[in-house]
Amino acid sequence: MPASEAEETARGAEATADRTSGQSGLNEPALPHEGQRYWLARRQLMNQGYEPMPVADADVVTVCVAEMEAGETIAGDCPGETMVLPEVEACAGTGMANCRTNWRRLETGQHLIVFTTGEPQPGVVSGLEWSDAPAQPTRTAEEACRQIVERQFGQSGDAVAFEGSNISWRAPVDGGRMRFACAVNGDRVTLTRDGQVQTFSLNQTAANPAQEEAH
Repeated sequence: MPASEAEETARGAEATADRTSGQSGLNEPALPHEGQRYWLARRQLMNQGYEPMPVADADVVTVCVAEMEAGETIAGDCPGETMVLPEVEACAGTGMANCRTNWRRLETGQHLIVFTTGEPQPGVVSGLEWSDAPAQPTRTAEEACRQIVERQFGQSGDAVAFEGSNISWRAPVDGGRMRFACAVNGDRVTLTRDGQVQTFSLNQTAANPAQEEAH
């Protein structure tokens, strides 16, 4: 991690400890702070035992990784990898470019809402809020993504890796990896690879599951 990012994360730990402990009932020494770039805050939350929490009927939000890493908009098409952020509930297209994202603390099931402003969306953290509603869905995003991959591609167990919002497994032809960005919205699971989007229903029973392989 570059020195500037490490310093920003450290400042977040100090700035947030007192402000959030009373709201959550827990001591939270490493939550994001206002003004922190969301891309860094996202990494910080996952390192501290939080996972993206998809919300029913939310839009599927895809970001350009290069833009998020740089913290600035890149003209033209994204020059590299894109990623679906399953925690983003909504982003405004005008005004201050506000976004609302949802996170679940794995240890306690608590629901943390992170608000952002600015671009590239989600931009910088503008506020944190603890929701009174428990964040305890019937299945986690990882479980939902794994269910679809097993049903549609015949891949399961340790052969499948789930990291952040990406799911992958060994390609049977060239020895590489089949990698998808996976987003869960209610009972819908969206897999995105090389700009191609596939959407599946968790409630659908496939009579003849597609056994797709890399070519």
